[in-house]
Amino acid sequence: MYEPLRSLLIVGAVLFLTAVVYWPGLSGGFIFDDFPFIVENPAIRDLSGSTEAWLRAIFGFPVEHQGRWLGMLSFAVNAWLHGFQPFGFKALNLLIHLVNGLLVWVLVRRLLRLLHQTVDLPSLASEQEEAWVPILVASLWLVLPINLTAVLYVVQRLESLSNLFVLAGIATYLGWRMRFLSGGAGMSRGAGIVVFFSLLGGLVKESALLLPLYTAIIELVLLRQAGQREYRSRILRLYCLILGVPLVVGGVWFLGWSGGSNSYPRHFSTYERVLTESRVLFMYMEWTLLPLLSKLALFHDDITLSKSMFSPWTTCVAIAGHALLIGVALFSTRRLPLFSLGVLLFYSGHIMTGTVVPLEIVFEHRNYFPSIGLLLATSALLSELLQRLNALRLATVLVPMLFTYYAGITFMRSSEWGDPLLQASAEVARQPESERAINVFSYELLRLSGGKEDSPYYREAMEGFRRCAMIQGATITCDAALILEGAASNDADSQLIWQQIISKLELGTARYSDMYALSRLVDCFAAGNCVMGSASLGQALAVVRRLTPSNQLMLITSARFSYFIDHDDVAAEQFILEAIHRNPDDPRPLLWLATLRVLEGRLHEATAALDRAENLRAAFLLESEIQSLKKEIAVLRKNRLEAR
Repeated sequence: MYEPLRSLLIVGAVLFLTAVVYWPGLSGGFIFDDFPFIVENPAIRDLSGSTEAWLRAIFGFPVEHQGRWLGMLSFAVNAWLHGFQPFGFKALNLLIHLVNGLLVWVLVRRLLRLLHQTVDLPSLASEQEEAWVPILVASLWLVLPINLTAVLYVVQRLESLSNLFVLAGIATYLGWRMRFLSGGAGMSRGAGIVVFFSLLGGLVKESALLLPLYTAIIELVLLRQAGQREYRSRILRLYCLILGVPLVVGGVWFLGWSGGSNSYPRHFSTYERVLTESRVLFMYMEWTLLPLLSKLALFHDDITLSKSMFSPWTTCVAIAGHALLIGVALFSTRRLPLFSLGVLLFYSGHIMTGTVVPLEIVFEHRNYFPSIGLLLATSALLSELLQRLNALRLATVLVPMLFTYYAGITFMRSSEWGDPLLQASAEVARQPESERAINVFSYELLRLSGGKEDSPYYREAMEGFRRCAMIQGATITCDAALILEGAASNDADSQLIWQQIISKLELGTARYSDMYALSRLVDCFAAGNCVMGSASLGQALAVVRRLTPSNQLMLITSARFSYFIDHDDVAAEQFILEAIHRNPDDPRPLLWLATLRVLEGRLHEATAALDRAENLRAAFLLESEIQSLKKEIAVLRKNRLEAR
């Protein structure tokens, strides 16, 4: 059969099988960050057809995240078309994943052709390798179990969609690079491709801004080949600009953002994070290439932190292993260029999430792009081995076997994700010390109980919250759940839970989960659904404010507590004014100040606060709220005049 046609048919069959593997998971529900980003996000939940509403949705990402406008737009489109039915959101995620798989195949084909043109090695001159390696990498990548969360975890569309532009950018760049070798394209076009796709992907998620680094690594491997010396100076000048400017801008942004009011409060230091990530990267390699169902999970919040190079001792071993692997990759750029490229792409894919940025330690979706690097490196070693044994035909047996293994595990995980209770229980079974896994499972049981205290589901849910609250190093999320869901039925129970909450908060840095839990507790007390422990809630808020004095969420939560629960108007005003001072370009604190003024009957001052909010650049995001409050003020003024 004509080779390109056969390749297309195989790729088409793999895409179909991938859709079959993921199909059971499309019937699952929303989970974890899906709620603040999508389900509970007022900018998407209250979406109307107006231009203002669409702009609000685009800019409606949670306050602690940066950008991600195109991703938020895609969620809004889903909600506009079919409401909040998870199937549609997950189906679009799957479609994006299939397109990405096709792009991986195109990318690897072009990469091998480019290497064929620049590297004088018999192993790369093999037409057989040029045909089967792209299929191997793309087909295995499509069904890698570690990539499941980037497909069925709705909010991780941010990862898959941003990488769609990254993959398209690299494939386009490789096409330009082949034309550049033949004199058919100039340097400016190559630079334009990198910048355009980086910016486009960056509008979905900031990790797409690593695209220039990926193409630079490709050039690092290419320019080390003997026949590429004449291009080195021009390519190097290009990348001094493409990498230098973002590095300076990104460094300045990071220094201003880290530790600021919108940064991520964590319970570990930067030093501990970097050391721990050295072990995590080897876990990622294992979960990617040798996955076991028992080790794959949505949550890995139970991982042990590395406190020093020798605590645990595997930290030192891991760091030495990475140094060795990177050294071998750099040394092998001429002999095994595809292997070198794969290893370096894996590490570069983790340079943002696996180093100093204060993100959480482990998430599987972070391997969506780096896993391509691992597959490239593995396929290069496999190809070398089979050629030495003169047994390339074995690939026609080994690849389907590996595909079947990966697809089988992914299908089992997908089947779990298709049933919220099954998924939640499986997560707890695999991660019995995971606070988040137990919390999600307990809330799923609570949903099944219908809130009836005599239901066995309710009792099991409360037991889960209690077990979750006792995990060493846990946040106050599960403690708060016990209060919110009515488990504290008497003063003794309430006092015990509040003591534990305050003790946990006083131990160290308050995390965002702690802050969100306190915000929910304030809502509960303000609505009259929680009654025991309001003084303890005030004490807990004071502890968190001491730990994170500039955090806007805590300042506004404290203001709400002071006004609605503690009935202290002066304190509420002080907290809001502090939020305005620390976030002068954000119209939301001004809107809250205006609302407070209205509640106090100070209509002139409320109008002044709204006028200040309207003069800010981001005021259009709150236009409907501002106009609604202005109308309320007008009605109150009219009523006052009539009363006179």
